[in-house]
Amino acid sequence: MAYNPRYSNGHRARQLRARVLAEETHCALCGQPVDTTLPARHPAAPEVDHLVPVARGGALYARDNAALIHRACNAWKGARTLA
Repeated sequence: MAYNPRYSNGHRARQLRARVLAEETHCALCGQPVDTTLPARHPAAPEVDHLVPVARGGALYARDNAALIHRACNAWKGARTLA
């Protein structure tokens, strides 16, 4: 099985998620407020998005590459950048 750095350090990923959820309140894509109490599978649930996708060379754990986003907005965005 190939090594995948996205799954190698869950602690750092959880720290980044906690920091983004504490610092941001609105979706980086649509600009609407994000309800952080929604369950994970809800379309408006909070997710942490990589502004420059990891698939395009974005930093995996860098705070300046992470933003709060709705689950549905993140699904629409896919591997594109916000620009």
